[in-house]
Amino acid sequence: MASRVVTTTTRQVARPILLVLVLVLVSPALGRTCRHADTHNGTAFDLSGCTSLDLSCPAEGTRVPGCDNILAPKEIAELARAMGEGDVATTLTAIDLGGSPLGKVGTATLAPRLAACTKLSHLGLASTRIGDAGLRLITSALLLAKGGSVASLDVSHNSIGDDGVRALVTGLKSASASAGAEAPAVGLAKLDLSWN
Repeated sequence: MASRVVTTTTRQVARPILLVLVLVLVSPALGRTCRHADTHNGTAFDLSGCTSLDLSCPAEGTRVPGCDNILAPKEIAELARAMGEGDVATTLTAIDLGGSPLGKVGTATLAPRLAACTKLSHLGLASTRIGDAGLRLITSALLLAKGGSVASLDVSHNSIGDDGVRALVTGLKSASASAGAEAPAVGLAKLDLSWN
C-alpha cells in the first residue's frame, strides 16, 4: 500500500515539472511583446526574440505620465537598423508606433524595413504625422512584403487626405489584380482612417 502512495505522489510531482519544462521549451517559440524599456538600452535597440513591438503612446495631447515610448528622430533610425538585424523581419507579427512623430522622413526610414516584415499582420501608426506622402510609402512597403499579409492597419489621426487614400486604394487594387486567382498580396481586413 505504501508503494502505491509513493507512485501517486511521484505522478503528482511529475506533472507540474513536465508542464514547467514544456513552457520553458515552447515559450521562446511563442515570442514576446517588446516595449521601449525592453528593447532600448539608451544607445541602440535589441529586438531579438520580439514577435510584437509596442512602442505606442496615446494620441498627442493626451499624454500619460510615464509614457516613454515616443521615438525621437535618432531612435527611428536606430529602430530601422535593428529591424534589419538577424531574423527580426521574419519574426515580427505586430508593430505599433502610435504617437511617435515619424513624419515623412521617419516613414521613409522605416518603409524598407517594413517591406521585409513578411509575417506582419498588424501595423499601428495612429498619430504619427505620416500624412499623404507617408501613407504612399507605407502602402508601397506593405505591397512589397512577400509572403506577408497585413490584416490590420491603423493610420488614424494623421492628416491623410484624398491623395493618400487614393494611393492606398490604387495600391490594394493593383496588388489584387497582380495576384490574379491567388490570394491578394495584402489581405487588409481592418483599416482605421478615422480623424483624418
